[in-house]
Amino acid sequence: MRVTSKAQLLASIEEEHSAFTELIEAVPPRQRTAPNVWGDGWTVKDLVLHMTAWEQLFLTWYRTGLRGEPVATPAEGYTWKETSRLNRDLQKRLARTSWKQAIKDFHLSYTEIHTIAKQINEAELLERRRHTWTGSTSVAAYLAANTASHYRTGTKILRRWQRSRARAD
Repeated sequence: MRVTSKAQLLASIEEEHSAFTELIEAVPPRQRTAPNVWGDGWTVKDLVLHMTAWEQLFLTWYRTGLRGEPVATPAEGYTWKETSRLNRDLQKRLARTSWKQAIKDFHLSYTEIHTIAKQINEAELLERRRHTWTGSTSVAAYLAANTASHYRTGTKILRRWQRSRARAD
């Protein structure tokens, strides 16, 4: 997602989050942990936990960078070429999380990341290379990837899964 303004980014985050949230809230309880929603047997709960984990990664990068400390992206012990492994490891680590806790964490994480997005001034948000940890890109690019773009992808995954379930019924 190409970000051209803070207002555009915030609107996109809010719109995509709302669409994704509407879909996950409509999933009947017995289907929340049904396998094969996406990837290697992922459930709706896994997808929600995945979104939250990546929001928290962004928040860690941002806050660590503001303190002037070295930032491990995407996470300590992983390279960007290893995001599939990171995603599998996150899924395994979070697998025992209850649906109730997953949703609570998802909403809290969104509130936290949305608040940060609103607080960052437009220059800091859009300026490329402003922070060492963003490399040649901007905070906005990282923020969009871990919010609006992620929610949009999650919405597509859930809609595809719902269509396939409807055809099977």
